[in-house]
Amino acid sequence: MTSASAERLELPDLRGIEALSDDEVLGLQKQIAAVRRAADRDMAVVANEIGRRSARELGYAGLAQRSGDRTPERMIARVSGLSVPEARAMLSAGEVLDGTGAWLTPVAEGLASGDLTVGAAAGIRAGLGEPSADVDADELARAAERVARDAVGSTPEQATKLARVARDELDEAGIEDRAERMRQRRSLRITRLPDGMTRMTAVLDPENAALVTDAIDRVTSPRRGGVRFVDPAERERVERIMGDARTTEQLALDALVEMIRLAGFVDDGAVFGERGPEVRVHVDVADLERGAGRVWIEGQDAILPVTVARRQLCMVGVLPVVLDERGEPSGSGDRSGRIPGLNASRSPRATAGASYPGAIDRPPGAKCIIPMNGAGAAAPMPTTECSSAATITCGRTTPGREYGVPPCPDPGSYSNWSPRTAP
Repeated sequence: MTSASAERLELPDLRGIEALSDDEVLGLQKQIAAVRRAADRDMAVVANEIGRRSARELGYAGLAQRSGDRTPERMIARVSGLSVPEARAMLSAGEVLDGTGAWLTPVAEGLASGDLTVGAAAGIRAGLGEPSADVDADELARAAERVARDAVGSTPEQATKLARVARDELDEAGIEDRAERMRQRRSLRITRLPDGMTRMTAVLDPENAALVTDAIDRVTSPRRGGVRFVDPAERERVERIMGDARTTEQLALDALVEMIRLAGFVDDGAVFGERGPEVRVHVDVADLERGAGRVWIEGQDAILPVTVARRQLCMVGVLPVVLDERGEPSGSGDRSGRIPGLNASRSPRATAGASYPGAIDRPPGAKCIIPMNGAGAAAPMPTTECSSAATITCGRTTPGREYGVPPCPDPGSYSNWSPRTAP
């Protein structure tokens, strides 16, 4: 079957594009965008049919479940190469085209004519909502007509905002309920990635987003043309950020990590409980002393250089502790980083593994553990002003020998938020 949109529109010939003028290139972009809107519209029609054949009441007999997909959105995403949110918008727009919600007729007409994109149509539908005791279908239809007209050429985000504002104007009594629904959708998800990195996916309600984004904006504003300060200290901070080798996104993340570290320092147990945020680093004490080798952070899969343990030590200080064969503490050192000698007959492997059952296998040579206690179970080194304290527990040493970690340079240079200069 050939769609009407496919008959009307064709992709342009892009050969020789480098010789075209700016206006001609922009014209090509608009022409291709029109073709895409038509294709997306047809995809929405098909998505709606997939949704109909995958209706929940069909259970395992539905098309999506028979194909091994839990929902029609996931099936559409898999078949079309879309993200799940894009597939969800496609399905929503298809339902609008199919006549779902008579008050959305102006939106369906805008989508059919190409004035609205699939994303804009789905956003308008979500923003306007459904009739209620306070807003009837006729009022929503008039609002939909106005929003569909104003949203021509808008992005999905802009169209959604227009629709939300229109609904709030019609239904002031429902603002509180809608705000609570947004709040109930807030979430934070942490995903371990195969390459050793970790992805954080957060959805914030407006109230919490205002606090978080303001905090990040204050850090990154110099990069975004923010206010220029007269105060010398502020000018120095701005110049430092402008000259920092990190990207703006990296600055934002490092600032967030530093905020969590500082929060662990001031929390009285109401948020973190008895123990603040921790980083436990496993490292051979001899490697720590010579400044080379490998470490492993508990809960993470990647093998890291010994400089990670050194950085943590210099940031927060250290209280050395000795473990016996059962992984129980049997002695301690001082907070200067000096490690007392141990009996060489103790088993390094038993010492390394017994303390934290269920952890993944330690890499060869991982004999010491450095827990970083954000609540301050051990006092930090006098030269630091950090929120955590460290404990080193070791298994392989030479009897009668004291292991010393070289003194740290400026401890502030080890902070996660310290400036990074370009090489």
